[in-house]
Amino acid sequence: MLSIKQIKRNITDSLIAGQELIDEHRDEGYSWYDNAADQTHKLARHFDRSAVEVSIILGCSSRSCSVVESFRRTCDYLETGTTCGFAEGYINSTLERYICFGLLPNPVASPKVSQFIDNVLNGDSWHNLTLDRHSFSLSVGETVETISNVELVRRIRVAHFQLSAEFETKISELQSVSWIGWRQHVGRFPAIDRCNFATHHKDVFADFDCYEYCLQR
Repeated sequence: MLSIKQIKRNITDSLIAGQELIDEHRDEGYSWYDNAADQTHKLARHFDRSAVEVSIILGCSSRSCSVVESFRRTCDYLETGTTCGFAEGYINSTLERYICFGLLPNPVASPKVSQFIDNVLNGDSWHNLTLDRHSFSLSVGETVETISNVELVRRIRVAHFQLSAEFETKISELQSVSWIGWRQHVGRFPAIDRCNFATHHKDVFADFDCYEYCLQR
């Protein structure tokens, strides 16, 4: 099993790569959750829903897709009540539990969605860490979908927070930068010309303006 020191080294590699790309192309890459929170509140105002409800829909619809696609799915659901099948039952049941009982997704049963919602609602944070497939992969240095080993997950959490403290960087910013570095490393967008990085990575930076998208429909 990887040590915390090894995990920190892997995360740092992604941080260095992400930092170089952001410095060259897009300052917004430092504040992914700020952007996501801003989009969430725009949608809430436009559709007269609470920010919590929108964040639940966004979190439930964000699995295995780009940020742009998750916002489009969220817009579709808010406008039509359907996502054409993707996670629709999950969104409906999760919303019902919140609206009827004030319950958010269980952090044990649905840790990624729970953490994602918490991060979106709280925006730029020193404390909220989302452990998803990108976080797991860049921490262990290879592409994985999830990690079931409880001790390894604990070490990954510790490594992230230790680096956040050492670099005096908010955990949300550290995640934004490392995600970008990892996605570039594994060829998330294989046909990238570095000079077109900003265009091809618009999902990473949440360029999609959901408010304008709604008004155009």
